[in-house]
Amino acid sequence: MHFGEFYIDIITYVVFYVVANIGVGFFNMVIWAMITDVIDDAEVKNGVREDGTIYSVYSFARKIGQALSSGMIGALLSVIGYSAATAFNPEVVNGIFNMTCIIPAIGFVGIALVLMFLYPLSKNRVEANVLELKKRRGEI
Repeated sequence: MHFGEFYIDIITYVVFYVVANIGVGFFNMVIWAMITDVIDDAEVKNGVREDGTIYSVYSFARKIGQALSSGMIGALLSVIGYSAATAFNPEVVNGIFNMTCIIPAIGFVGIALVLMFLYPLSKNRVEANVLELKKRRGEI
């Protein structure tokens, strides 16, 4: 590979990385907004508002996920043969590149599938919950 191809690969990677991080930022905003919908849904079902419990369970789940992902990175680096001696081998460098592209893509597809098929709060249900809570509070 000569310098010109390498430069194009870098530009392509940086462009995809920027777009991916914009998507991650948007996703994080949406997830935090969805938590309030979950809190409202729990209140409609249980009759009790449990903000603290729901936020703490969510935060705990995020911490577990972050710990598992950190461990997974170490394991994947071992799988591709990374060590101080092999850090600049082309196979290892390509393995790291693939790991930084493929693993997040698989994760994002998995999250999208979970949200599409397992997440129980549709727009209609959220709107019905808002209406129910307004009725209970005497706002309607």
